[in-house]
Amino acid sequence: MKKTITALSLLSGLVAVLSVILNIQVLFNGNSWFFRFAMFSITRGGGFMGYLGNLMSMLIVALGFGVMCVCGLRAVKGHGMKVIRSALIAGAFMTVMAIISLICSISKGIFNFGDIIVLAMPAVYTFCLFSASDKLGE
Repeated sequence: MKKTITALSLLSGLVAVLSVILNIQVLFNGNSWFFRFAMFSITRGGGFMGYLGNLMSMLIVALGFGVMCVCGLRAVKGHGMKVIRSALIAGAFMTVMAIISLICSISKGIFNFGDIIVLAMPAVYTFCLFSASDKLGE
């Protein structure tokens, strides 16, 4: 279970870094090269609200997956229950955000396989942390 949590934490860190690097152009023209939450594409129409929606989407993805990476790696190294609790909260938050984004993308007709992957990663991460929390907290 520790190897799974470590792998998912590293993948979360990769998603966080790539979301910042590859979504810089989203701030200027609205076209994304990488993942962002579909719930914020409602403001894709342009103008100031479109810019804020794109910025919020990029920041939530980067911060959420970044926290999952740091807390997951610290939890595996045995830094205590506070870190495990933080990792569980981050994983649950990103799972809820991914579910809302999945519903928005299905309703807009822009659903693709990447939405399932982005939903599965924080869900599996949270499940693994929850099931191994007693062993990690020792």
